[in-house]
Amino acid sequence: MSRADAARLGVTPESPGVVAGGCVTGEGKRQIDSWIGLFESFAIGNEIIRNPRIRFADLWQYTTYTQTGSRLPARFAGQPDMLLGADFLRAHRVLIARSQRKMYFTHAGGAVFPIKPSKGCGEK
Repeated sequence: MSRADAARLGVTPESPGVVAGGCVTGEGKRQIDSWIGLFESFAIGNEIIRNPRIRFADLWQYTTYTQTGSRLPARFAGQPDMLLGADFLRAHRVLIARSQRKMYFTHAGGAVFPIKPSKGCGEK
């Protein structure tokens, strides 16, 4: 989840119960710090997960481009606020119907967001 979206939901790195999620590779050239926070619920389709611990970070921090004739890097607009990772997909059976532009899924068992705290990018 993006750090901005987590903050909009009231969860920041300074919130009670939030722990370091470790140094992860984002959608850019460099690694970024992530955190793990407790959220009230997560809903997608008809599935609702209560009290999930979800990793959040500034996902798009280093994804910039420089327009022709400019030297100022700009961020790409329209990036998603959340990405479904392998942890979510492992816990579900998934069918992607491209002709319908839909994704169907059902819970197959196991933890949906199995997250282990880890050290940040600047820690050893």
